[in-house]
Amino acid sequence: MTRRPLALLLATLASLACAEREATAPEPRFNLILISIDTLRADHVGAYGYPLPTTPHIDAMAEHSVRFTSCVAHAPTTLASHASILTSLLPQHHGASISRESRLAQDAVPLAEVLAGHGYRTASFNGGIQLDAAYGLDRGFDVYESAKSHGALAQSLAGNEDRLRHGVERAIRWLDEAERPFFVFLHSYEIHHPYTPDAELLRLFETDYAGDLPDHISVELLERINADGQPLSPEDLSHIVHAYDAELRSADAAIGRLVAYLQEKSLYEDTLIVITSDHGEEFGEHGWVGWHAHSLYDELLLVPLIIKFPGSRLAGEVDALQARGVDIAPTVLAALGIEAPESYVGRDLSQGLGERTPPAVSMHDVPGDVPLWTLRTGDWKLKRVGAEMLFDLRADPGERHNAAAQHPEKADALRLLGEKLLNERRRPADVAAPLSGDTQRQLRELGYVE
Repeated sequence: MTRRPLALLLATLASLACAEREATAPEPRFNLILISIDTLRADHVGAYGYPLPTTPHIDAMAEHSVRFTSCVAHAPTTLASHASILTSLLPQHHGASISRESRLAQDAVPLAEVLAGHGYRTASFNGGIQLDAAYGLDRGFDVYESAKSHGALAQSLAGNEDRLRHGVERAIRWLDEAERPFFVFLHSYEIHHPYTPDAELLRLFETDYAGDLPDHISVELLERINADGQPLSPEDLSHIVHAYDAELRSADAAIGRLVAYLQEKSLYEDTLIVITSDHGEEFGEHGWVGWHAHSLYDELLLVPLIIKFPGSRLAGEVDALQARGVDIAPTVLAALGIEAPESYVGRDLSQGLGERTPPAVSMHDVPGDVPLWTLRTGDWKLKRVGAEMLFDLRADPGERHNAAAQHPEKADALRLLGEKLLNERRRPADVAAPLSGDTQRQLRELGYVE
């Protein structure tokens, strides 16, 4: 199907948002809901071509939305990536870090603060742990609620609070009382390891597994597989992936519930909805299974980005150029008719889409002063983690062959560009995050700290 010029249409949408706000009322008209399904790979979403029935409700909403086929996360970890989404700053510059136990820098401007300053009521219902309020991501929210039950035992229970449906129900109760306009940030670890799917959902994806692995895939089991070399057959690997897929099917049902509520309350047309993730998950592509945070390959960095604009404008549009986590906040602010803070380094995706793809820097959250990073341009990817590696993504999308020796000038140019982007701002001084003992325990249980 022939696509309309997306840049022109999005620019028109932003202008309409401004015009409608000025013509009808002094306050913004449109609402915003940002949904992050933690650990969601783009290639496990039906709208991105996945053949199994993981996301029927997301796929249905994608028909009313713009789908960005290549969105790059800025870290393979929850805190650093979400802080980049919410402040439009690289991890090197926003200050929030698990490894350094530091909170968001004071001069970073979270999206919620911007919207609160324009009359929005703001609420977040999230999974906590790496989004614990101690890290500063609660700034600008009237309500910031984190799930209470975590850990391997709690997540093995069918009613655990961190399933997305619980966050959606809390959000619905809040929306029933909230003034307009509103901003809701929803986040859930539901598909994050451990994988604890309901049995009937797992059966949607497999009916004949005869291996020895349990239906619930624990963190301890994944640690044995990854660290201790426990043998894993192709059937066992498929079983683990199906457990992940079944968790995703559950999260998708929660999104269906939220959309149905918005439609019932006549809010759907006036609400901008964003569905994305902070990072993906590795399923054996580079040796690890059911894990992230350890590398910067694309299976950990390519995430979905689906934006349903008010009135379902631009429904069905597809943009194939590279987007980034830092672009989300500037894009939604433009659509809402609100000027982005000067500190935001991302771009409004309605501008300049006919030009060369903007480079995406992704970083490990590690202590020390020497950053470990990759720079991705769409066609090329430079990896500055240990030995320098260069990947020609057109010829080698699986990132198997180091092309640095064949293309030294390209490697040099990307290295200089990456260093320039990292040095455009000074890394802020660490501000200690006052973590509770419970949050520290949860971080250990999920393998993030020793």
